[in-house]
Amino acid sequence: MEVPATLTYSNSTSPGVLTLQFLSAADLLKKRFKRTMLLLLITAASALIPIVHLIVTPLLLVITVVSAFIPAGSSAMVLSGAGSCPACGAAFRVMARRYTQNFSDVCESCHREITVQSSLP
Repeated sequence: MEVPATLTYSNSTSPGVLTLQFLSAADLLKKRFKRTMLLLLITAASALIPIVHLIVTPLLLVITVVSAFIPAGSSAMVLSGAGSCPACGAAFRVMARRYTQNFSDVCESCHREITVQSSLP
């Protein structure tokens, strides 16, 4: 889904567009499951290290159980974005990230921090 965005630097603005992907509840659950399995694998591997396993393994086990109940994150992701840099006028690309309505990214040309504001709530 493409959403219009405004790129801002100081008092200059320029139009842009963001490509978003919305994750379903099943995708978020799958993401949480993968994170939990990875932590369990690391916990099992830490049990093989002498002396260290006395502290690290129980600690990682607690972290794994707690993280299993933490939500997997935002249901929307920014896949990409484009526009022109309001500071230098060069082509501006937005890198993939979690979606928030307002965020900052750096122009590859002039290395200035550009604020990206989208109109999606």
